Amino acid sequence: LRLRDGCSKGSRVGPLRGAACRLVICAMAARKEALFALLQNRTTGHRQAWQAAAQLLGNNLLHSRQELLSALRASGRRGAWDCALALLERLRMVNAGPDDACYAAAVRACGEGRRLGIAIRLLRDADSPRAGNASFGAAIAACAAQGEWELSLALLTEMHSAALRPDVPAYSSAMSACHRAVKPRWALRLMQQLKEDRLQPDIIAHGAAISACEVGRKWPIGLWLLESMQTAGMAPNVVIYSSAMSACGKGHSWRNVLHLLLEMQNRCISPNIVSYSTVISSLSKGSHWERAFNIWCELRERRLRLNRVSYGTVLGACAEGSRWEHALNLLAEAWCDEGSCPDVRCYTAALSACERARSWQHAAALLEDMRARRLRPDIICASIAQRAQRAARRSEQHGRRSRAGAGGRLRTAVREPVGGCTGVEQSEEESPWAPLDSSGPGR
Repeated sequence: LRLRDGCSKGSRVGPLRGAACRLVICAMAARKEALFALLQNRTTGHRQAWQAAAQLLGNNLLHSRQELLSALRASGRRGAWDCALALLERLRMVNAGPDDACYAAAVRACGEGRRLGIAIRLLRDADSPRAGNASFGAAIAACAAQGEWELSLALLTEMHSAALRPDVPAYSSAMSACHRAVKPRWALRLMQQLKEDRLQPDIIAHGAAISACEVGRKWPIGLWLLESMQTAGMAPNVVIYSSAMSACGKGHSWRNVLHLLLEMQNRCISPNIVSYSTVISSLSKGSHWERAFNIWCELRERRLRLNRVSYGTVLGACAEGSRWEHALNLLAEAWCDEGSCPDVRCYTAALSACERARSWQHAAALLEDMRARRLRPDIICASIAQRAQRAARRSEQHGRRSRAGAGGRLRTAVREPVGGCTGVEQSEEESPWAPLDSSGPGR
């Protein structure tokens, strides 16, 4: 910058001035490339992206519309919504002005930055040209990220009113919003409307519709959608199968879950940790804890990366089978595994296993372990702890009564031969408590 100031003031020597200008141009180009690389790097945080965009704008390093649009898209991927707004304002100073792609990038940036209100205001800005499919699609995707299903449906209706034809990604985003808001009927209606608009649903749309079938026991519709995908020539991936398995598992249809797992393996699709966790959970809910534990052993053999959720599901299976020994071993194993530190839910499942097996001492030990690890018990753990304390008191009282009863019987047995009222004939020689006769020991 000092070289540029020196060139602007003017140097009397022509060759020196030309060399200084060339140095300025090279330095500014290198700085521009470095800032662009920082802005487009996926590991760049929001603050660093904002600083890079501010330097690009402050040093007047962005000149063409394409450079501004590239910086705007990069800011959107980093969630730097304030940088995106500043770049959009600079684009308005360009002769051509921002178009649908520019506004879509700005709306996407606001969506990534969780500024949905600003995104909607940008979409309905009076100074902007008529928003197109890209802008509406970015706004609907922002609504889906925050579960605003009513607003996403309103934007779809607004697109129809503006003589715009929603595309498949817009429908997929709206179905995802309905799924996040637990509105499966609306998601399935959108799938039907997509087909009525003579659009071919892709794998993302099918995945969103199948995921919506997890609620309300609509797993038969999920299986039908999976079959329709295969009929249309689309190959389901592991995410689609996991969604269908989750829908069947929540509908308590463990047989269909096992069938889908076998179908995945027959199609040479490797199940992931989510698939196996769904199978284990559905089998444990169906009172088939032995099969669930066999699936867990298969999961261990495949050496997949275990997490807290997977340990929680197999601990739930142990609770269903009252296998407190397995539960305690799994808890110890989870603490030794990196990234799988058990939470309160895992301890709740282990406590349930101990409660069902009436192993109150181990339940009390688990509660002490929770306190030592600074885990706060929830309501279920507290209720199990109360029952464990009551059971321990009853056991102690029963032990006292047993000891007292044994002592009473012993005293009764001591006194009965003395009174001679036992009803059993016993000679005085055989009885150690026989009284001595007056004739003495020489009897």
